Amino acid sequence: MTLFSQPFSAASIPSASSEDLQASLAEIDEIERGLLANPTDCDLLLRAARWGERMGRHDEACSFYLHAAAAAPARTDAIIGLSDSLRTQSHYEQAVKVLQDALARLPEKPELWCAIARVMSDIGDGEKADLFLGEALRLDPGNATARLQRGALHRNAENRAAP
Repeated sequence: MTLFSQPFSAASIPSASSEDLQASLAEIDEIERGLLANPTDCDLLLRAARWGERMGRHDEACSFYLHAAAAAPARTDAIIGLSDSLRTQSHYEQAVKVLQDALARLPEKPELWCAIARVMSDIGDGEKADLFLGEALRLDPGNATARLQRGALHRNAENRAAP
């Protein structure tokens, strides 16, 4: 079984030293063995997704995030990983859709509200980002991520408004 669509070589691993190459190949071999034994292991699927991201295989990483989200629908780390991966590729509409679907099922999760706020901030919609961060803080007033994001959002808005 091959987890990714194309085989690996030293050239496929960015800035790979011989040691880095061996460590990367050993890691994917370990993930592959684990997924052969348990193809719905969310943690292994997340490791495969993160490994794919590190190797620049973003489409395949997104596929692993989707499988992880399907394997553990109540876990938000797979959904947020997918949305963050889509954001890094500038697929903002897809990231918003993923998060909207997740929020329809899990509206009580402040981390999902923070994730959609990041996307809104990326596309320049500070008002929506602030609204979503407000919801995260309503759910969890001490949420450090939401507080930090909101502070950064407000500082950025002040910097843009300053002459």
